[in-house]
Amino acid sequence: MKSVPGTYFTESFTSAISVFLNCACYICSITMQDGQGKSAVDHYKRYSTFHNICLGLVGVSAAAFQIQYGTRPDLKESFSSPNMSEHSIAAHPSLAGTSAEKKYSIIIPHKNSFELLTRLLASIPVSDDIQIIIVDDSSRDEQQQKLRDHDFGREVNVLFETAAKGAGSARNKALRHASGKWLLFADADDFFSDGLLDLISPFYNAEEDVVFFGTTSVFNNDMHRTAYRHHRYHKLVTDYAGNPTADHEDALKYYFNPPWAKLIRREMVEKHKIRFQEILASNDIFFSMNCGFRARKIAATTKVLYTITVTPNSISNSFSREHFDARFQAVLTANDFLRSIGKGKYQQSVLYYLGRSHAFGWKYTLYVLKKLVRHRSNLLIGIEKVFGYKQMLSQRENPSLVPVSKE
Repeated sequence: MKSVPGTYFTESFTSAISVFLNCACYICSITMQDGQGKSAVDHYKRYSTFHNICLGLVGVSAAAFQIQYGTRPDLKESFSSPNMSEHSIAAHPSLAGTSAEKKYSIIIPHKNSFELLTRLLASIPVSDDIQIIIVDDSSRDEQQQKLRDHDFGREVNVLFETAAKGAGSARNKALRHASGKWLLFADADDFFSDGLLDLISPFYNAEEDVVFFGTTSVFNNDMHRTAYRHHRYHKLVTDYAGNPTADHEDALKYYFNPPWAKLIRREMVEKHKIRFQEILASNDIFFSMNCGFRARKIAATTKVLYTITVTPNSISNSFSREHFDARFQAVLTANDFLRSIGKGKYQQSVLYYLGRSHAFGWKYTLYVLKKLVRHRSNLLIGIEKVFGYKQMLSQRENPSLVPVSKE
């Protein structure tokens, strides 16, 4: 995107003022004592009003300055067709071929979890209507050999990455081989509910572009014990299915970030060139938000289609600097996108990343602050979670893990 004179300065200045005022408001809120029993949150809200007034004046001045030099292009266009890199892939000739057009394409990224993958495949019925695409993200040699030697008992397209690029790259590669009218995504360590075709077939001729389903979750080491990862997503589906208001629809579109437990019309994905970010973690946030934005109509049913499993030390539970930074970058991109389409109220909080960045050293904390300023991040979003940080940590990461990378 080409910058116009003064644009970077005015935006950076406005963002810096925003960060400074946010911090000042928060410090005042926790130090102010009025003897009337008001909480820190009450004081924070009061000082936040002052912050918004000041920031508004700064924004007006910045806007006036930019008028002289022109305005920024519409961000929606820059986000609709992200520049995704290409990677070479070696396909096993007996498994990967050109499939006839199918009703459904199920896309599965795989990384060193062959035994769990077979469980997932067992939950997918054998049917000529279903195309299965597995992309191996450069697993260990013995894992790749198992994939090559395994008798799937049906046609399965298996593609092998020549270098590890993450689930986002694997999913993008699979999309180029998909032929189904509808796309379904699954992680190799999860599985579908019994009667998959019975659950999705009623929606084959639906007018909607995305159909959301209910979810549940279990622990991999105790399949009879219900886990916690499905709670948020199932509630989003239940709220919209029971009361399809505009707010519930937008919440479902922009808060249900994983690609699984959905039917997604492939024609829509290809028309708008929607792709996954090719990063180590949280590669699916932008893809799901973009699908929600581009969908002409959506539908939802509380019938459970998908079971999420919780495994210690999995990518979703990892707390390394590399994965932490990938999630941080994904949130910044998602929030930029949401503001560009007028859905800023659904931005994700960045306070978690600011608060936990110290685990990787003071230089990384400064890096996070710089990114927050450049992306004009609003530190007010999620402020209430500061007072419930333990619950937030349990949702974000496995608290038993410790940082493995630090400067």
